[in-house]
Amino acid sequence: MIRLVGIFFLITYSISTISCPLQDITFITEEYPPHSYIEQNVLKGIVVDILIADSTSVNCKVERSEIRVLPWARGYKRVLSEKNVVLFGMSKTLERENLFTWVGPIMEVNNSLIARKDSKLKVTNVADLHNLRIGVVRDDIGERVIVNLGIPKSGVYIASYPQNLAKMLAQRRIHVWSYDDIVGYWVLDNLGYNSKDFEVVYVVSKTKTHFAFNKQSNPEAVKLLQKGVDIIKGKSKGCGSFLTTQKH
Repeated sequence: MIRLVGIFFLITYSISTISCPLQDITFITEEYPPHSYIEQNVLKGIVVDILIADSTSVNCKVERSEIRVLPWARGYKRVLSEKNVVLFGMSKTLERENLFTWVGPIMEVNNSLIARKDSKLKVTNVADLHNLRIGVVRDDIGERVIVNLGIPKSGVYIASYPQNLAKMLAQRRIHVWSYDDIVGYWVLDNLGYNSKDFEVVYVVSKTKTHFAFNKQSNPEAVKLLQKGVDIIKGKSKGCGSFLTTQKH
């Protein structure tokens, strides 16, 4: 009898997995408000809501409680090395393009250089950056764009957490912070600084974020989530952006 129950459970689980392949996928994001963040032990944010909406639209809902939150560098290593792992939202760049299987896009973001207003920095071209100390988050798109500009390593400070860089910028230990400007302002405000005391002095690039799957992931899961993205994007056309930016 016990053996029959076990066989029944195995068959039921197999059917469920086939009909909902996202169940076997590990979804990872980071603390990146307002895109993704934890508030009162609940994961919230724009990209989190988009994932839930996308997966729900194809009857294979990803539960909020199932999404892992890790520092970006740790999540990046896992999605590179473990099959059926997804890291989101990741900016799709030329260097990363062949490393992952991409689903999306989710949204467009600015990769900007944020400075203190009272520093009165003027950046008009890449040459102006060579004498600055620039803060970046390890393996973040903000680091990649700075490396691609040919900035010497001696001028780049790498940290694992954006909060560390926000504090360094506020304390004048770095000149600029290379990061998504909307997220940067949010972090500054939540650390008790006034984000209006800071400004974007240079937009390095604009990129689109995606769900980045490990290349060994179940192709059916990839196809299903892309279908969900397309469904939700189709419904949202004409309704404006997911994100309203704050002017500084």
